[in-house]
Amino acid sequence: MNKKLNIISPKKEHCNEGTKKIKELIEINFRKDSLKFNKEITHIIIGGFLDAFKYQKYAKKQSTILHLISNIDFSFKKTLICFREDLSVRRSAPRIINNFLNLASSLIPLYIKKIPLLKFHRIIVPTNYLKSKLGNGKNISVVPIGVSLKKFKNLNRHSEGVAYFAASSSSKGFNDLYVASKYLSNNIPIKFYFSIRYNLMKKRLIGDNIKVFGKVQNINKAYNENSIIVLPFRTKNSSIGIPLTLLEAMACERAIITTNLPHIKEVCKNSVIYVNPLKPKEIAKAINKLNKNPKLRKKLGKLARQRVKQFYSHKIMIKKLKEVYTVSSS
Repeated sequence: MNKKLNIISPKKEHCNEGTKKIKELIEINFRKDSLKFNKEITHIIIGGFLDAFKYQKYAKKQSTILHLISNIDFSFKKTLICFREDLSVRRSAPRIINNFLNLASSLIPLYIKKIPLLKFHRIIVPTNYLKSKLGNGKNISVVPIGVSLKKFKNLNRHSEGVAYFAASSSSKGFNDLYVASKYLSNNIPIKFYFSIRYNLMKKRLIGDNIKVFGKVQNINKAYNENSIIVLPFRTKNSSIGIPLTLLEAMACERAIITTNLPHIKEVCKNSVIYVNPLKPKEIAKAINKLNKNPKLRKKLGKLARQRVKQFYSHKIMIKKLKEVYTVSSS
């Protein structure tokens, strides 16, 4: 690891998947990198505004970078809906506490959430949307989250059906896809891939065209086995600022249906089909449309990979990080 670069993030048990992957990517790339800095840089990666309080002792140092990877403004109404649904199926205390904190956070005004963040001299965010929410300051740099174009790609294999990839959290919208399955014009197979709580979901999601899987070893292969990927995020905090699953599916040239949240639209532009959050019938309509139109699926897939290639690859992320490091160390 470069002696002039220190990477800090919350403990593993308090990290989301995005935080872990970003930290690993930086450590791997800058361990091999010969880039030297004029002063020691501290790069702090956090998943929410509350984490910023933990690292206030670093805020006054000009060479400290605060890297916020998640949105901090989200709807109380939608969060409450998700809280109620999750409470009906999740019994573990940590899950209940986490859901309650999300609900409480949705009630805190944005101007208060910004206070601990804006005390840092330099801030990194993944989207222009999040930068605008923090005030578009000159000290805020946009560094998009990236994925590997070598690992995630179109394998040009036979694919069919619809798939959902995410955790079993209501905020991810799996319930909306499940309800949408009842409105499909044909018996289109729908596969749910859950990273956690597979056994519970298998008992809950039942149907002739429904299949439920746990965490898969070869995620690229799983993406490629399905022609349509549905990622119906309900809230802005239902994933990190740029959902990794979304970028991975885009890189695999899949036809994607997702929700029209502002940060999602910034990433995808015209490469996906958008639906409103919490609207199963809109999801069903979009699935029926794509299922009947293989040319449209192929077109969207090509556009999606091109978006990732231009703006959201590992190489682009590392390049932009180097630029921020150089400015911070000068």
